[in-house]
Amino acid sequence: MKNRRICVWLALAGLSVTFLLTLIGLAFLLDGALKVKAATAVGRTAVEASDLLVANQALEDAAVGLQEIKSGFPFLSYLKILPWVGEQLTATEVVIDASLETLEVILTGLHIAEDVFSAANQAESLLSGTDGSALARPYVDLSDEEKRLLLTGLSASLPELREMQVRLRLAQTDLDRLNSYQLLPALEKVIEPVRLLVPELLTSVDVLVPFAAIAPEYAGLGEDKQFLVLFLNDTELRPGGGFIGVYGLMLMRDGQIKNMVTADSYHLDALVQGQSAYHVNPPPPLGSYLSQPDWFFRDAAWSPDFSQTAKDAVQLLRQEVAFGGQPVPEIHGVIGITPTFISRLLTLVGPVTVEGQTFTSENIADQLEYQVEKGFVDAAIPPEQRKEIVSTLTTELVDQLLALPPSAWLGLFRILNDGFDEKEFALMSYDDKSQAALEDSGWAGVLNPAGSDDVLMTVDANLASLKTDPAVDRHVTYSIVKNGAGYRATTSITYDHQGGFDWKTTRYRTYTRIYVPLGSTLVSSSGSLIDDQIRNPGLLPGEIAVADEFGMTSFGAFIAIEPGQTGTLSFTYDLPVTVSNAIDRGTYRLLAIKQMGAGDNLLTLNLDFDNTLKSAVPGENLADFGDNYYQVTTKLNTDKLLTVRLR
Repeated sequence: MKNRRICVWLALAGLSVTFLLTLIGLAFLLDGALKVKAATAVGRTAVEASDLLVANQALEDAAVGLQEIKSGFPFLSYLKILPWVGEQLTATEVVIDASLETLEVILTGLHIAEDVFSAANQAESLLSGTDGSALARPYVDLSDEEKRLLLTGLSASLPELREMQVRLRLAQTDLDRLNSYQLLPALEKVIEPVRLLVPELLTSVDVLVPFAAIAPEYAGLGEDKQFLVLFLNDTELRPGGGFIGVYGLMLMRDGQIKNMVTADSYHLDALVQGQSAYHVNPPPPLGSYLSQPDWFFRDAAWSPDFSQTAKDAVQLLRQEVAFGGQPVPEIHGVIGITPTFISRLLTLVGPVTVEGQTFTSENIADQLEYQVEKGFVDAAIPPEQRKEIVSTLTTELVDQLLALPPSAWLGLFRILNDGFDEKEFALMSYDDKSQAALEDSGWAGVLNPAGSDDVLMTVDANLASLKTDPAVDRHVTYSIVKNGAGYRATTSITYDHQGGFDWKTTRYRTYTRIYVPLGSTLVSSSGSLIDDQIRNPGLLPGEIAVADEFGMTSFGAFIAIEPGQTGTLSFTYDLPVTVSNAIDRGTYRLLAIKQMGAGDNLLTLNLDFDNTLKSAVPGENLADFGDNYYQVTTKLNTDKLLTVRLR
């Protein structure tokens, strides 16, 4: 009897303690949640009003509230043994950790903003009665001194920005973990703002980190810096992004464009073309298929590595200018830009009208091409001036971008990120630190197969096919099969010419290279031609060129496709032992690299590993699971690393 009473009292004491712990835990959670809710509302209003001091204090209060919520979890930890309840508690802890990390990152960002803008607001130009809020004004409205101090402050904040970037990615990892939980609707509602906020912050920080690193160089802080701008016409695709019909020279000083001039590349090449005293050996396909004895500036975009294309362009420009007896420009870096990227910018600023012509995101490529090829005749513009509209359009577009309100900057950051990722925009700097930052961020268009076991890149060079590329769809297929102790691969590119003959479209003539793992050995090929059917009526096959560069092996051949027809170029080759070794170890990584300026070509993989697949990213269709094959079709809109794990 006594023992029974003791057990009852112990049970009641245990229940009382449990009840007390639960009350304490819930009290922490409730009080913290109320503080977070109130502080977040104040912080949102303050940020919208550009009141950094109030926003900073509000978010610090919110962080205190989140910490209070977190303090309540130890009192409720015993509940984790319960099914469903424990899962919700664990998920809530992840939410709080991600929210705290995000708030701390935002606070760091606000501190950076305070430092940067307080420096700008101390400039003499602000002492004349302005409101002192550089943050709330478009960049174009800032004074010269404000721009200089703003960019200087941004550059100085690089360490803090890098820390923000790392912490945001950790927060994103925490949020991604929540996908494995079945959250309560109320909890989903709590986490939704954080889910939306973290990617937006990452978008901004992923732009600001490299920009802060290159700001001294590209903004010309403290000294003049001049950049060669390559207008890479991706409707006439070349390995480095597109044919260079127009180029520009842009002079920067303290965050301002001091001078911007554009010119017709053919006028530059005219300084040397036909001059027997001038000679630069062209890449062999330019000589073979364009009958060009020299390498001219307009054809500089021959390397699929943009940094090399940029250096080649600078070298050819300087040589031609020097030969023509003109002052040789000092160039500190190169900017490569395609009409596709300009189209993205027009979606942000809206239509731009210059010289009576309205350019939109939908018509920019066709409208600009028509004006420089045909429209200038109707407008009675001399042929030598037909490309001046490019300069006028570029100047107007830049002016409108600089006039964007800060509320539109996130949209601009997204466009910049997408432009770099999708190879529509790239930069090169002769400054080692700036170039390293560009390469680290993926802004340099540099080819680097490191980190992969297998690699595949297809590179087209439109040779005398007018502006035919938009009319040609490409589908790349890649297969591997076991072959003795190693693996044999086949890469095929099928070209579907859906256009006809007109002023901008003709038969498609391309010199195609595929880049594969270093040490791959060509076995056979099909589809190559000596030349198109006009010059090669018998459709005799052409030779395959083999080379090693950029840590890869390349196979190159010419093919031509008539309008309304399809053609396939195929290469079969033995992969090096490094690939079979990776497969034998159980993990295979294929890096599929997109050509700069290329469209979103389809890529189909049919990989037979002679071993059952365990998992793959991206995954196959459910119907394809459980065998030795990895079969997937994807759009190659960016570089993609595909990973397969084997049993």
